[in-house]
Amino acid sequence: EEYFNKVVPEDREYVRETIRYTIRTGESFDIEYTIELNGRKFFVRSNGETVTDANGKVTKLIGTIKNITEQKKVQKRLEQSEERFRLLSNLTFEGIVIHKDGIMLDSNQSFLSMFEYSREELIEKNIIDNLVLPEYQKIVKENVKTHRSAPYEIICVTKSGNKIPIEVESREIIYEGKNVRVAALRNISE
Repeated sequence: EEYFNKVVPEDREYVRETIRYTIRTGESFDIEYTIELNGRKFFVRSNGETVTDANGKVTKLIGTIKNITEQKKVQKRLEQSEERFRLLSNLTFEGIVIHKDGIMLDSNQSFLSMFEYSREELIEKNIIDNLVLPEYQKIVKENVKTHRSAPYEIICVTKSGNKIPIEVESREIIYEGKNVRVAALRNISE
């Protein structure tokens, strides 16, 4: 009971119920929660399992508790950084798309608005085949293959069928551990 008093009130019942469930079922547990020691809060990861006697009766609970406060801080900073990046990329007027050989991995909202699609409609789809007019697809594929970074112009088509002249500028980047292309697309009809 002394340990449970160190668990912050909002997590206390969750931790108690997890321990009860483990004792009742014999299943192991692996949970994260917050404790407070000497007025400071710490994020911890706790895992454990039951030990039983010859009759299958639970005799004790063994496990570990690891301080993951720094890991949580790093994770929060990364999430905040990703959110700032997403916010900034969505504020630009250029469409920005990340793709691997034409298969869309991610984009900003400007890209989606430019072509009148939702993210779900284009993610993991071939955007060259779906958005670039057939007579320009060979140029785009060649530029992807040769890693061209200088700007060039093509004609694309929106979901509603409107043709729009686009200036494309792209380059290679590492994204989620893979070599991919990031492209900035500007509607040059405006």
